[in-house]
Order: sequence, then structure tokens, then C-alpha cells
Amino acid sequence: MKRFVLDFLESEFKKTHRILQAVRENGDNDLQVELTNGKHIAIYVINRAIRVPEINELLERNTHRHLYTLFILDGRMAPGDGSLVEPPAWMVTLHTLAHHRLYAYWLDGREVTIRPVHLGWRWGAHQRGVAYGTRVDVNNLRAEMMVFTSQFITGRFAVADFGNDTFWKKVTPIQEAEQRYSWRQWSFSGNRKRQPAEETEQAFGFDSWEEFERHYSDVGSGTDYRHYRGQNREERRPPRRVQSLMIRHYNLLGLTKEATLSDAKVAYRKLARENHPDLHPAEKEKYTLRMAQINAAFEAIRKTLETD
Repeated sequence: MKRFVLDFLESEFKKTHRILQAVRENGDNDLQVELTNGKHIAIYVINRAIRVPEINELLERNTHRHLYTLFILDGRMAPGDGSLVEPPAWMVTLHTLAHHRLYAYWLDGREVTIRPVHLGWRWGAHQRGVAYGTRVDVNNLRAEMMVFTSQFITGRFAVADFGNDTFWKKVTPIQEAEQRYSWRQWSFSGNRKRQPAEETEQAFGFDSWEEFERHYSDVGSGTDYRHYRGQNREERRPPRRVQSLMIRHYNLLGLTKEATLSDAKVAYRKLARENHPDLHPAEKEKYTLRMAQINAAFEAIRKTLETD
């Protein structure tokens, strides 16, 4: 099946002058595309669950190589159009990378169709609604540097997408008011006692990148961290949205801002021993998500401490 998808992409890419060449199985990717603007895109056609640390590692490696990453998922793994789901952490991560959509492919014989799949905003304990878009024009391929501050991925990475417009229905102001949610306070309004950051994250699964992007359209667009080099720690303090997420990462590992890398490693090992999914077979899905959160938090803290 992957071969048919790659044949389709190669055939379509020959129809535009925006793409100079497409080379199959170049390195660890399935297809590497060179655009006329000099950017190179690594495309991965996947038919299995891919671990969040694996996604992070791949993004870091490709960004370092000046490769822009794009994933296309087997449509049989995608949730059904109009369904309500609790998507796994890896799927949420891929969704975040492509401007809040998954790209999925379907085969009818040898005919290939690629469509975008949106996982709706998550309100409180509600599941996420699924919406399918129309068939994408693969020749709208684009590549850009993006800053991510989501639950499972934090940093500046080179990513690619097919450039299609928003196709899902956004929540109306009336629906938002019914949820009684205060965006500025990051908590439900009322007299309810605010939960610790890690408990709120666990219970409601808010993806801060999605929340900020929906309400503040200029967030996460092209922030360049290169000017931080050569500055002291106070001068290169990251944007507030990144700081807020880092506080949650430290809270999740039970660390203070004065913690060292050694402290972070000890805390990570302790939590990993307590929360590994294999130790909780009756609640494996819950602890798989928990470990994904712990891994993401440790990786973000490790990068911060190693660059200081």
C-alpha cells in the first residue's frame, strides 16, 4: 500500500514547477522532496502507531539537517468522520505538527486519496470531535519553521503540510459561554478550587498550542530563537507561553526551577518506574498517556538545562 501512495505522490509532483525533484527512500524517510525555493521535505508514510519520543527525536534530527517533516497516516487508523474520540498521544502530536490536522490516505484499488482530518477542540472532560476535509492538492506542499508549545512537543521545528485552509467548524461564542471557561485564567470559572497543573493537564488534556492558536492567531508563527545566543540566562528568557508550559513540566516531575540535570534524571527515573504502562495492565491506556507526558516534560527540561 505504501508503494501505491509513493507512486501517486511522485506522479503528482511532476505536474508542478514548484517541485524540482522527489527521491524515494532517501535516508530514513520514504520520500524526500526538493522545492524550487531550496527547501527539502522528508515525507513519512506510516501505517503504525509511532511513539511520541520517536516523533520528537525524528523532528530534532531532521530540523538539524534542514529537513522539513511531513507525516501521512494510513486512513484505516484514523478515527471516523463525525465520531467522538480520545486520540492517543502520538496522534495528537502529529495533529499539532500539521496546523491541527492529520493527513491520511485511502486506497480504492490503486487510486489514492489524501484528506485532512481535524480533531476538534477539547472542552472539559468531553471527547474530541472528528471532522474530515476534502481531498488535498498535494502540489500545495509548503515548508516552514514553527514553534510548538503543546502538551507532548515543545520547541522550534521544521515541518511541512499541504497548505489547505481551515475546513472545520469553530466553536461559537455561545457554545464557549456555555462551557463557562475562562481563557485568561486557564481554569473553569466559578468557586471550584483550581487543580495543580499536572492534574489539570491529566484530567482535561488541554493542548496549549491549539488553545493559543485559536484565540491568538499570531502565536507560534515564525519565532526565531537564534538571537538568544550570546545572551545571559535572563536576557534569553523564552516567551511567556513557553515559560508557562515549562512550569507545568517542572511541576509534573516535582522539580523546582533550581533543579539540576542530575535532579531531573533522578525524578524522571522515579516517575518512570511508578507509571510504566506494563506495571498497570488494567489501566494501560491511562498510564501510556501519563508516560508520554512524563517523557515530554523530561525532554523539554533536559534541553533547557543542557543549553544553559
